Amino acid sequence: MDINASFLNRPLFLDPSRVSLLERKASFGGKMVESKPFEFIRGVAIIPVAGVLCHDYYNYFGETLYSNIGNSLFAAIEDPDVAGIALVFNSGGGDVSGCFDLTAKIAEAREVKPIVAVLDDVAYSAAYCLACATSMITIPATGGAGSIGVIALRMDMTGAMSKAGVEITTIKFGEMKDDSYPTSPLSKEGKKRLQADVDTLGEAFCEIVARNRDMDVDTVRGFEAGTFLGEKAVSAGLADMVMNPEDALRSFIDEMESI
Repeated sequence: MDINASFLNRPLFLDPSRVSLLERKASFGGKMVESKPFEFIRGVAIIPVAGVLCHDYYNYFGETLYSNIGNSLFAAIEDPDVAGIALVFNSGGGDVSGCFDLTAKIAEAREVKPIVAVLDDVAYSAAYCLACATSMITIPATGGAGSIGVIALRMDMTGAMSKAGVEITTIKFGEMKDDSYPTSPLSKEGKKRLQADVDTLGEAFCEIVARNRDMDVDTVRGFEAGTFLGEKAVSAGLADMVMNPEDALRSFIDEMESI
């Protein structure tokens, strides 16, 4: 069964002309070191977490692979020049597959070197799952955090195909084989099975956030996958302080430089 378990339940506005925080790097001083697999400024590795987060390449615009984030994270941890790591977020979420594993790696890595999440705009869903594993989260006044939930879409094309005069005969081995196929009607039992998968992933997500943010899991579950802007995210316990991304990054760089 192939369930499309993406954490995407917010609209994404993808503007290729938009200038990112990392492209405003000159204001932080210091030279960029091109030989490293991450942006490097005065002892801080800067790793972007932007666009749609994917386990593998699809057909999205500007997707970021979990493996690329993980590889950059590992390199930064191993690099003696790196005193701290800043994950810079602007993502509405992405795939379930690969997300929890990377979140665990970030939580592990923060015990070795300081890691902060700097929200350049939003960290929703899968992106927030990664952000919650860092030591500190800063959020802009109009930035957003949350969407702690899971969504799966299952298209039923049977009605449209019937109107078009197309008849499909499904030959299968295993009663549940076509639960996720759009060419077969979804039975009540099949919907229950898919819902059970989503519930399992959603509960795991809530537990991860509760553990990493030192919150009660019932509180996290009670957010009902809602999103929170700026100060409301801080009040909800999903972020630590409201700060524009440039100031947050500069403050962290200054702190790491003094170590």
